[in-house]
Amino acid sequence: MSVNNISGMGGAGGIPSAGEMQDYSNKLGKMDTQDLFKELGKNLEPWQRDMVEKTLIDRAKGTDPSQGGGGPQGAGGAQGAGGADGGGDEEEIKKLLKKLMDGSISPEELRKLAGMMGVKPEDLEAIKGKAGGGAGGDGTRFDIQGG
Repeated sequence: MSVNNISGMGGAGGIPSAGEMQDYSNKLGKMDTQDLFKELGKNLEPWQRDMVEKTLIDRAKGTDPSQGGGGPQGAGGAQGAGGADGGGDEEEIKKLLKKLMDGSISPEELRKLAGMMGVKPEDLEAIKGKAGGGAGGDGTRFDIQGG
């Protein structure tokens, strides 16, 4: 019933300060896409995972100002396989990232995600299934959102 005793939560009840969030956002902005996927494979707080996913999605859509040149060239082939409209791509990327992190992504989906993100499938394979979970099965995924 209580959500207070979640292991791995830092700070006051796991709620980051604005400064922590800004620092982390700045850190992500300086990473290349491959390093972002490595970051996603770490044991992250839910808010950190959300920020990494958002940064990856922004880069795939070409809306991340920190994205260096050369990233999206592989995305052209993947666009034909997935919905080419903007909103569909974002949902597709989220779905594929989730599958990548829980290890249920197929080889075809892995290649598609790699193409959308402009990285090699081998790079994604290295973090496949590393959702940063503890000993409690799928206990790291709960959709508790304030608001």
